[in-house]
Amino acid sequence: MNNIERFSYCYGCGVCRRACPHDAIDMNQNKNGFYQPIVNYDKCVDCGICLDVCAFNDSEVLSCKDQSDNEFFGAWANDREIRYKSSSGGVGYLIGKHLIERGYKVCCVRYNSEKQRAEHFIAEDIESLSQSAGSKYIQSETSTGFDLINRKEKYLVVGTPCQIDSIRRFIRKFKVEENFVLVDFFCHGVPSPKVWQKYLQSLPQAEQDKTFSWRDKQNGWQDSWAISAEGYFSAASQGDSFFKMFFDHTCLGKACYLDCKYKLTNSAADIRLGDLWGDKYKDQNDGVSAVIAFTTKGKALIKSLEDCTIVKEDSIGVLNGQMAKSPALPLFYPLMMRCVRSNLSIDKTAKLCNMLQLPFRIKRRIKRLTRKK
Repeated sequence: MNNIERFSYCYGCGVCRRACPHDAIDMNQNKNGFYQPIVNYDKCVDCGICLDVCAFNDSEVLSCKDQSDNEFFGAWANDREIRYKSSSGGVGYLIGKHLIERGYKVCCVRYNSEKQRAEHFIAEDIESLSQSAGSKYIQSETSTGFDLINRKEKYLVVGTPCQIDSIRRFIRKFKVEENFVLVDFFCHGVPSPKVWQKYLQSLPQAEQDKTFSWRDKQNGWQDSWAISAEGYFSAASQGDSFFKMFFDHTCLGKACYLDCKYKLTNSAADIRLGDLWGDKYKDQNDGVSAVIAFTTKGKALIKSLEDCTIVKEDSIGVLNGQMAKSPALPLFYPLMMRCVRSNLSIDKTAKLCNMLQLPFRIKRRIKRLTRKK
């Protein structure tokens, strides 16, 4: 079998679908809600291109040909409205705006309130780019954006590190790297879209079709893990069930536990973005972006941004507070996924999954105490 279906699970990035010259791959949700490729064997000719562009098919992160010494920055938009609407300092939006003004299109993620999902799309102007502001803490449906990429045009592509690693393989395979700028971010892992559907079902019908934000700053940047929509607000610090499952690591894709190779500075992107946590900006409540520029192209782009304050940082400052390794696969992961698939409410699912994690946490706590002695 010389195609993508040799894997029982993967990152679900969908680049294999975009690369297939015979339109033989569809992206469907599996029983746990995660996207995975399905091969149509009436069309597949076993050419292997899907495997060539698959980041899951390689134990290493694809290195950039333009790679140079990493440079680390703290940065933020000078326009406070842009900072407020963004998850951190608004640098991602400024990169997109800068490149659109120079003839690029931007493939990025928005929340589709009609379909109640995160999805990649193509932004060709500043107005449409604004739909991408803020983080979306659910796995994106990528074919809505990736399928529309024309290799002969110039693009900024923004996505999770695994999505961007596959995109890098795709543009290298077809020898068009010079047309692309790639941006990823410090990734915690992607929760099942089924968890988001449970969450929506816990809300009144009138609330379910609204446009949601996952990083509302009405309590400030330092306490911005909050799901909000018009007339609705629920913060992680107040016990929000969605964020409880997310931060308890009880609802992520299997590859996020076992196969993530993208922590800290491991990236196939030109630029990595995130929140700049740590003591230096602990009193900053508007948001500060952590920025790593991996390539000559990435460094030049960051330094050319307008209406942006950029501060050179060391690696320790930028990497402080970021996940250094993937969470361990929960001991009762299959049972947790059964809970996710069940008709239980989001609150009951979160509590039950937390209880299933308890033996593992106790064991880990004992191990820590033993090590200290």
